[in-house]
Amino acid sequence: MKTDKRIILLKITGEILLDPDKKELSSTYVRTIATQLKKLQQTHLFGIVIGGGNFFRGAKEGKQLGISPSVGHQIGMLGTMMNGLILKDIFEQHDIPCSLFCAVPAAEVGIPISQQAIEWH
Repeated sequence: MKTDKRIILLKITGEILLDPDKKELSSTYVRTIATQLKKLQQTHLFGIVIGGGNFFRGAKEGKQLGISPSVGHQIGMLGTMMNGLILKDIFEQHDIPCSLFCAVPAAEVGIPISQQAIEWH
Protein backbone atom coordinates (compact mmCIF):
# COMPACT_ATOMS: atom_id res chain seq x y z
CA MET A 1 0.00 0.00 0.00
CA LYS A 2 1.45 3.34 -1.08
CA THR A 3 0.35 6.34 0.94
CA ASP A 4 1.70 9.69 2.03
CA LYS A 5 -0.24 9.43 5.28
CA ARG A 6 1.34 8.29 8.51
CA ILE A 7 0.10 4.91 9.67
CA ILE A 8 -0.70 4.33 13.33
CA LEU A 9 -1.64 1.03 14.97
CA LEU A 10 -3.62 1.70 18.14
CA LYS A 11 -4.25 -1.07 20.67
CA ILE A 12 -7.05 -0.33 23.09
CA THR A 13 -8.60 -2.44 25.79
CA GLY A 14 -12.26 -3.36 25.65
CA GLU A 15 -12.55 -1.68 29.03
CA ILE A 16 -12.47 1.66 27.17
CA LEU A 17 -16.18 0.99 26.70
CA LEU A 18 -16.85 0.87 30.45
CA ASP A 19 -17.84 3.84 32.56
CA PRO A 20 -15.16 3.77 35.29
CA ASP A 21 -17.60 4.76 38.03
CA LYS A 22 -20.60 2.62 37.11
CA LYS A 23 -18.71 -0.29 35.48
CA GLU A 24 -21.29 -0.43 32.71
CA LEU A 25 -21.10 0.11 28.96
CA SER A 26 -20.57 3.69 27.89
CA SER A 27 -19.54 5.23 24.57
CA THR A 28 -18.05 8.38 26.13
CA TYR A 29 -14.37 7.47 25.65
CA VAL A 30 -14.90 5.92 22.22
CA ARG A 31 -16.67 9.05 21.01
CA THR A 32 -13.71 11.09 22.27
CA ILE A 33 -11.35 8.82 20.33
CA ALA A 34 -13.55 9.15 17.23
CA THR A 35 -13.41 12.95 17.49
CA GLN A 36 -9.61 12.83 17.71
CA LEU A 37 -9.31 10.39 14.78
CA LYS A 38 -11.61 12.58 12.70
CA LYS A 39 -9.23 15.51 13.19
CA LEU A 40 -6.26 13.39 12.07
CA GLN A 41 -7.80 11.41 9.22
CA GLN A 42 -6.49 13.77 6.52
CA THR A 43 -2.88 13.05 7.50
CA HIS A 44 -3.06 9.62 9.18
CA LEU A 45 -4.36 6.11 8.62
CA PHE A 46 -5.33 4.08 11.67
CA GLY A 47 -5.47 0.42 12.43
CA ILE A 48 -7.18 -0.29 15.72
CA VAL A 49 -7.00 -3.50 17.70
CA ILE A 50 -9.50 -3.83 20.53
CA GLY A 51 -9.87 -6.49 23.16
CA GLY A 52 -13.01 -8.06 24.60
CA GLY A 53 -12.14 -8.08 28.28
CA ASN A 54 -15.05 -5.86 29.21
CA PHE A 55 -17.34 -8.77 28.27
CA PHE A 56 -15.30 -11.86 29.14
CA ARG A 57 -11.76 -12.73 30.17
CA GLY A 58 -10.97 -16.34 29.41
CA ALA A 59 -8.20 -16.56 31.99
CA LYS A 60 -10.46 -15.25 34.77
CA GLU A 61 -14.11 -16.00 34.05
CA GLY A 62 -13.25 -19.12 32.07
CA LYS A 63 -11.35 -20.47 35.05
CA GLN A 64 -14.22 -19.55 37.39
CA LEU A 65 -16.64 -21.43 35.14
CA GLY A 66 -14.32 -24.42 34.87
CA ILE A 67 -14.20 -24.35 31.07
CA SER A 68 -11.19 -25.26 28.97
CA PRO A 69 -8.77 -22.44 28.08
CA SER A 70 -9.48 -22.81 24.35
CA VAL A 71 -13.23 -22.30 24.89
CA GLY A 72 -12.48 -19.35 27.18
CA HIS A 73 -10.42 -17.75 24.41
CA GLN A 74 -13.16 -18.37 21.86
CA ILE A 75 -15.69 -16.64 24.11
CA GLY A 76 -13.24 -13.75 24.51
CA MET A 77 -13.01 -13.47 20.72
CA LEU A 78 -16.79 -13.10 20.55
CA GLY A 79 -16.50 -10.21 23.03
CA THR A 80 -13.81 -8.70 20.82
CA MET A 81 -16.13 -8.93 17.82
CA MET A 82 -18.89 -7.22 19.81
CA ASN A 83 -16.53 -4.36 20.67
CA GLY A 84 -15.46 -4.15 17.04
CA LEU A 85 -19.08 -3.65 15.99
CA ILE A 86 -19.50 -0.91 18.60
CA LEU A 87 -16.36 0.89 17.40
CA LYS A 88 -17.31 0.55 13.74
CA ASP A 89 -20.78 1.97 14.29
CA ILE A 90 -19.58 4.92 16.39
CA PHE A 91 -16.81 5.72 13.90
CA GLU A 92 -19.28 5.63 11.01
CA GLN A 93 -21.56 8.00 12.97
CA HIS A 94 -18.56 10.38 12.93
CA ASP A 95 -18.11 9.89 9.15
CA ILE A 96 -14.94 7.88 9.65
CA PRO A 97 -14.88 5.10 7.06
CA CYS A 98 -13.75 1.81 8.52
CA SER A 99 -13.60 -1.92 7.98
CA LEU A 100 -14.01 -4.56 10.68
CA PHE A 101 -11.79 -7.63 10.47
CA CYS A 102 -12.51 -10.75 12.47
CA ALA A 103 -10.23 -13.65 13.32
CA VAL A 104 -13.28 -15.88 13.74
CA PRO A 105 -15.22 -16.24 10.46
CA ALA A 106 -18.50 -14.32 10.78
CA ALA A 107 -19.54 -12.83 7.44
CA GLU A 108 -22.40 -10.82 8.95
CA VAL A 109 -20.02 -9.21 11.46
CA GLY A 110 -16.76 -8.54 9.67
CA ILE A 111 -14.24 -9.44 7.02
CA PRO A 112 -12.12 -12.57 7.56
CA ILE A 113 -8.66 -11.27 8.39
CA SER A 114 -5.82 -11.76 5.95
CA GLN A 115 -2.83 -9.69 4.90
CA GLN A 116 -4.33 -9.20 1.46
CA ALA A 117 -7.64 -7.95 2.90
CA ILE A 118 -5.86 -5.56 5.24
CA GLU A 119 -3.77 -4.10 2.42
CA TRP A 120 -6.80 -3.74 0.16
CA HIS A 121 -8.82 -1.89 2.79
